[in-house]
Amino acid sequence: MTKSSRPTKGRDNVFEDLGFSPEEVRILTLKAQLAAFIVRVVNKRGLSQQQLGKMWGVPQPRVSEIMSGKLRLVSLERLIACLGEMGVEVSFHRKAMAATTKKLAG
Repeated sequence: MTKSSRPTKGRDNVFEDLGFSPEEVRILTLKAQLAAFIVRVVNKRGLSQQQLGKMWGVPQPRVSEIMSGKLRLVSLERLIACLGEMGVEVSFHRKAMAATTKKLAG
């Protein structure tokens, strides 16, 4: 039987811990933040996946992927468009992005 390894403290970003490049980390982090915000807006408005599919012009399985955080096949542009189609204005501020996202999530 092997001795179990001790957990190590990760960095502040799981994508960094997984070994992604700095550029990939920025993109993946932004996609995750946008998707989490979309989920909060959708839940607050009580929209169904069928309603979202019609609103966003995408098939329901793609809506399901976005809502469950499976974003490999979903672009940043698509996530931003989804928010726009729900009437949410999106703006970015390079240095304050993480803090702003946390405030919006409130």
